Amino acid sequence: MRFFANVPVNDDLRGLAGDAILSGRFPHAVILEGEDAPTKALFARQIAAALLCTGAKEAGALPCRGCAACRKVLEDRTPDVVTVRREDKATLGVEPIRAMRGDMYLSPTEAPRKIYIIEDAHTMTVQAQNALLKVLEEPPTEVNVLLLCERSEAMLATIRSRAQTLRMPRLTEEELDRFAEERPALRAIRHGQPDTWQEMKLACDGCAGRLEELAGRTQLTAMQKQREAVLAIPEAAAGRKGYAAVADAVRRLSGKRKELTQDLSLLSLALRDLCLIERCEHAPLLCYTDRGQAQLTAQALGSVRLHAMYDAVCEAMDDLARNANVALVLSEMTVTFQG
Repeated sequence: MRFFANVPVNDDLRGLAGDAILSGRFPHAVILEGEDAPTKALFARQIAAALLCTGAKEAGALPCRGCAACRKVLEDRTPDVVTVRREDKATLGVEPIRAMRGDMYLSPTEAPRKIYIIEDAHTMTVQAQNALLKVLEEPPTEVNVLLLCERSEAMLATIRSRAQTLRMPRLTEEELDRFAEERPALRAIRHGQPDTWQEMKLACDGCAGRLEELAGRTQLTAMQKQREAVLAIPEAAAGRKGYAAVADAVRRLSGKRKELTQDLSLLSLALRDLCLIERCEHAPLLCYTDRGQAQLTAQALGSVRLHAMYDAVCEAMDDLARNANVALVLSEMTVTFQG
């Protein structure tokens, strides 16, 4: 039996969920935890289809994707699979959860069970979580709840104790390569632009959903511009051309708080690479694709200066999180970079 064949998760996770559904032991509440939001949403929808699937035995696959039940779920045409979203709000409030809770006690419209998918469950307010807890303590029969979150620790311990957590680990390089072979756009980049493909694999951080997003021209161009801007900073610092050269490189970073935090996160990975490769030339790299260039840059900067730069980036990210002035944060960081 093939489980969730088109979902980019590892085989252990496929087997765990598939076996539980086939045996009738799938929990009434499950937390899907991981950073890859598109893949989480896809996996949750496929689990819903598998729970209602009527053609698995004949097709040798779960979900079979061909029966009427599967088609309705996957095409979002059944009232018995409900998705709860926070929409454009910062948090998921109590009212949508109360509405969902009331709906749970109504009989399914056409399926043998009802399934609720709560996206961004880690953003639920305490009131929303307490409202959900009431129904998880005494769940209605033939109801399943799938909570999609980045970190289960962000939810109340009482919620976590009443749900089974399925962690979606990041995919390995080999798994990303196999995933690409099933997607024409990714396959073309992998075989036609190997350097770009390596950059994409590093940028997606093991998330297949992010990898697919990067295949779009706009996203790919934005990623390449970000990498170019970030990697220019240690190169400028290594060149010892003075404060102006380093400042010019830093000014290429975004001036917006959210985007700047993302830039600095990538810069911290670059400096992490340089710190490691300065000590061991075979160290695994998380940002640089050109190992030779990384070694030259690391040698030029030296261990003491690299660690000072890394600490400065971490401090800058902390300051941004505390709502410090963006221009001041960049100015202080630039001074440290100049050494």
